[in-house]
Amino acid sequence: MFISDYAKFLGSPLRRFRSEADGVAAIEGAVVLSMLAGVFVSMADVSVQAYTQNKLSNALRASVQYIANEGKDLGAAKQLFLDSYGSESAGFSTVLQCSCPQKRSQYKIDTTQQGQSDPQIHKPMNVESASVQDKNGAWGQCKADCGGETVVKYLKLSGNAKIRKITQNELVEVTSSYSVRVE
Repeated sequence: MFISDYAKFLGSPLRRFRSEADGVAAIEGAVVLSMLAGVFVSMADVSVQAYTQNKLSNALRASVQYIANEGKDLGAAKQLFLDSYGSESAGFSTVLQCSCPQKRSQYKIDTTQQGQSDPQIHKPMNVESASVQDKNGAWGQCKADCGGETVVKYLKLSGNAKIRKITQNELVEVTSSYSVRVE
């Protein structure tokens, strides 16, 4: 046998295989459907995380609104958060932050928008004392030296919740926070 005879012998089944189209659509469909399933599950993960983030943000807004309207009871603010979130599994925390007003020219920052200017910016610093409030509901004291200027106090409210990702079966923490001026 010559090489050409081998080519004819092997070539005929290969030619027949190239000309056959049976099952190609099934294979292509399986590949495409598996990719679409992966995209669908990933979208579900992102959607659950976005929904939880939005839910936390809305629940925190209720607490911020309470504090902004002269509310002083942090227990009531926490309960508002938990009631708005709808689950006891969410975490709630508060931190009192202090800042000193500084002249903008010292930092050479221009944040003027639409022709309006704010002559002061605030340089934040965390409170060194452990208590956010005292027994009478007064906000904690800041240990900050602002060169004779009034210290500005902000209450940072934070919420967090844990969700389980579908794709990796792991817990992910979703957080949200707002700051509100208290004095």
